[in-house]
Amino acid sequence: MASGNYGGTSGPCNLGQFAFHMNQAFLSANGLTSGTTAYAQFFCRDNGFASPNNVGLTDAIRFTVAP
Repeated sequence: MASGNYGGTSGPCNLGQFAFHMNQAFLSANGLTSGTTAYAQFFCRDNGFASPNNVGLTDAIRFTVAP
């Protein structure tokens, strides 16, 4: 998993997956109510590579919070 502004477990970029587990408390604390459209990306840094090849940015995702 990759870490972000809202928590998570840090790890290397080359694991092949990024995961973030949202729950009702997270949604409420960040003002994400039913019908809200959110946009997200993961940024990571891998100390195993020299700059500028040590950073990554995933494709973006858009989702709408459902009831």
